[in-house]
Amino acid sequence: MKIIQDDVLSYREMCNSENQEVMQRGMNFRMNPSYSVILMSQRANAPYSDKVHGDGVTIEYEGHDISKAYSKNPKVEDQPEKLSSGKLTQNGFFIKAVNDFKMKGGIPELVKVYEKCFLESGLLKGTLI
Repeated sequence: MKIIQDDVLSYREMCNSENQEVMQRGMNFRMNPSYSVILMSQRANAPYSDKVHGDGVTIEYEGHDISKAYSKNPKVEDQPEKLSSGKLTQNGFFIKAVNDFKMKGGIPELVKVYEKCFLESGLLKGTLI
């Protein structure tokens, strides 16, 4: 596994590298056919408690909250695994990938993680973790 750390990209460079016009969702299952993409933030004022462990490989990522359309306080409720239609949500896709790997083995889901960071100039940049 190739670990790339501390490559600082602008938002536009990040989007271009993923062939996306915009990237707003935090979890993007199989955005690229060979891997998924997670956008995270470890800033003190970040709305989520995401973190990278000391090994530089293991992350803790909160996942998506329930939609504001279904909850008055979405921060206390996770997005369900499935919609009422039975279609998997982003949380559901990742949960399924983990469960499939645990049950069947094989290759784990590859995930590219970008971390939001602010430079002293105030510009938003993304660091590829």
